[in-house]
Amino acid sequence: MAITFDNASNGAGSTSNVSSISWTHTMGGVGLGSNGILWVNVVSVGAPSSVTYNGVNMTHINDENNAHLYNMLNPPTGGNTVQVNLGSPGKPSGVSSSYLGVAQVGTLGTVAVNTGSGTALSDTVSTSSANQVVIDAPETETASTFTATASQNVRAQRADTRAVALGDIAATGSGMTLTWTASISGTWNEQAVAMNPFVPAISASPSSLSFVGSGSQTVVVTDTGNGAESWSVTIQMGSAWLSTNPTNGGPLAANGTQNVTVTTSAGALAPGMYNDTLIFSSGSASFNVPVTLIVPVPAVSNYAPFVTPGAVIGPSIQQPYRGVYGIPYPSKMGPVIRRANGIFRGGAGRHGKNILRRKWWQVL
Repeated sequence: MAITFDNASNGAGSTSNVSSISWTHTMGGVGLGSNGILWVNVVSVGAPSSVTYNGVNMTHINDENNAHLYNMLNPPTGGNTVQVNLGSPGKPSGVSSSYLGVAQVGTLGTVAVNTGSGTALSDTVSTSSANQVVIDAPETETASTFTATASQNVRAQRADTRAVALGDIAATGSGMTLTWTASISGTWNEQAVAMNPFVPAISASPSSLSFVGSGSQTVVVTDTGNGAESWSVTIQMGSAWLSTNPTNGGPLAANGTQNVTVTTSAGALAPGMYNDTLIFSSGSASFNVPVTLIVPVPAVSNYAPFVTPGAVIGPSIQQPYRGVYGIPYPSKMGPVIRRANGIFRGGAGRHGKNILRRKWWQVL
């Protein structure tokens, strides 16, 4: 899944001493399965005592002098308040931006920082894949307007007593030098880091299932990817004797699990072995669970069906019968009768023997 830009806000700031600033950032997506991330870049003398989104503390990523970088994985969707609280009154400024399709485990590369003075800002960051997206967070001690160079996207910026911005650029998979130009010369700080994309992966346990006749077993579906994902299951050959409950689920957080009941219905199936495969899928990832169903040969009774003594219960026939071990055997036997002493015998047929012992009554 590719990382996509979601939303941004030019935030809030103050030119006089305050104890906090706040603004609204609208987070898109559908929640857990969107694998979102929210970034906040703050400039203040001294690190904030806390930065929250919707009342929940964000994660502190790095400080570089007066520049402070925070993020939050899987933030709540909709418009919510970003609040920056200072340890002591100051003149802070802050902006925010958000993205979807970001790894929720192993989210970031290594943060790169640089500090200088003048109007030309630059920072060299390492990237390992062209599927990454680099977040770039400049700050200057002057009320400057920023212009990004080297194909960067400027997502948010503001200038109060100091200036702060957020931008992004697609990674190249190698070292990248990111540059900005400030409209007013002064001391500056720049922080940049690569975001890794969400990659779906799914597994199921046990890895195969075997049934004898009708029954149910449990399969545990696990999200083995680096983010939250939904899943579904299909029956490869569409066998009517095989079903699952549920047929889809999630989104599961990374390493999250969900139980699935797999059921076989032998019903009127002929004796034999049947095979199909359950395919558990999540995005581009899938995991196959082969299923085998054995329908056994029905047990053969040790006794011929009861009939009235002396009654004829079968005409003369010549066709195969099935013996004790299920092996067809051709035989000709005459009328099957029951004598008063309870012993069944073949009548005028070629094999006039005790059919209770031979089970010749079980005609195919």
